Amino acid sequence: MTNTVKQGVFTTVLKNGCTNFYIKYSLNNKQYKVRLGSDEDGWTVNKAYKERQKRISNNLASVSNRTSLKFCDAFESYMDSISHKTDCYNSRSRYKTHLKDSIGHYRLGDITPLLLLKLKSKLAEEDTVKTGKPLAPRSIDGIMDLVNQTYNFHIRIRSYNGTSPATPKLVSRFSIDNSRLSFLSKEDYKNLMYRLEHRTEFYINTKPHITQQLKLFVMLGVTTGGRRGTLLTIKVKDINFKEGTILLHNHKVGRIYQGYIHPAIKEYLLETVATLSPEHYLIGGKVKPLCPTTISKRLQPILNDMFNVGVTQRRERVVVHTLRHTFGSWLAQANTSLYQIMKLMDHSQISQTQMYAKLLPNSGADEVSKLDI
Repeated sequence: MTNTVKQGVFTTVLKNGCTNFYIKYSLNNKQYKVRLGSDEDGWTVNKAYKERQKRISNNLASVSNRTSLKFCDAFESYMDSISHKTDCYNSRSRYKTHLKDSIGHYRLGDITPLLLLKLKSKLAEEDTVKTGKPLAPRSIDGIMDLVNQTYNFHIRIRSYNGTSPATPKLVSRFSIDNSRLSFLSKEDYKNLMYRLEHRTEFYINTKPHITQQLKLFVMLGVTTGGRRGTLLTIKVKDINFKEGTILLHNHKVGRIYQGYIHPAIKEYLLETVATLSPEHYLIGGKVKPLCPTTISKRLQPILNDMFNVGVTQRRERVVVHTLRHTFGSWLAQANTSLYQIMKLMDHSQISQTQMYAKLLPNSGADEVSKLDI
């Protein structure tokens, strides 16, 4: 290969006397070598040089367009790609409340880890309008994860050629303390169901269909351990009364697992599905699932009235997700193995289930005493 008078243009002479033309150029620290053709195809040194300049200009323009993408537009594209997921509403709400005004106007290439660390500190210190308190560490981690997911989506579809500034390595996440665990006792559950059954005695403007939704949600929550989105996407066709099973959708990781119908709620489920078609969602009774925020806004005030009066520590409050912890806790108290609890709750790792170990009535003392020494 021989240099020519034009930068980045090279030639080779074939045995038949024809001359092949090549161009070399560098872009984003990557070297490119391209064969254009021969003089029989009409290629010359000048034509090859112009082609080289054209390719460099086009690639630079493409890179410029990709790096000029603003976070607000990038986020909307990402949301469109996950619009089928049940937590899409929560993601939009987090963006609107905490990210839109702070980084929405920035280009993707201009958002740095330092900028996000400052935002993280601000979120941890400033009181929110909704609660009058700073965001919980887990909520802040969720916001940083949302930024990271937005970047990763655009990197994956090649609309952005940089790297994410929001990875856990660059923007550390909080170390969440799971040592304390709130859950309902059997008596708490009975009292909650009584309150729901007699809502008209405690609250005004109650509607029977909403009472039914809340009762179903609580019943299924403590007997299947499904997350909020999981419970709200149970369809009638997912319930097999003959086998006593319920198909549950883990939207967090995108898989389906099996739950079981507790005998105590079987009759209520049968009454509920009697007027529904197989494609109807069990909670809400429509062809579209109930919005997760809607069920929380209806149930959380009741939980606050019953269990959170005077409770100041966030980790000790009873919330909608407490129903899932209640399921795991009751299983542990019934001496269910951690491995079985892991399967029933569809945890990805046993470390997620380890929090229930302290509730096991037999911590191993019986096994030790059985050793033949």
